[in-house]
Amino acid sequence: MLEEAGRRILEKDYSKLIINLSAVQYLSSAGLCALLNLAKLAKTRQSRLILCGPTPAVRQILKLSGFDKILPISEELSEALAD
Repeated sequence: MLEEAGRRILEKDYSKLIINLSAVQYLSSAGLCALLNLAKLAKTRQSRLILCGPTPAVRQILKLSGFDKILPISEELSEALAD
């Protein structure tokens, strides 16, 4: 559902897609794959994918998988909006 919703948003002419992860307690490999696919799609559309507010557990998953090096991660939504 995440990837499908992100794809619908990226069909529009937006400069960035911000995904708020503050309510997410666990991120599976399927979730990571969806984020990676959206990041690639955003790049082809001259847009950016920004992750926002990950919980400590999700931040650890993003770090262990190397996503913290390929996607911008903001602590607060206001920070992601200003980026």
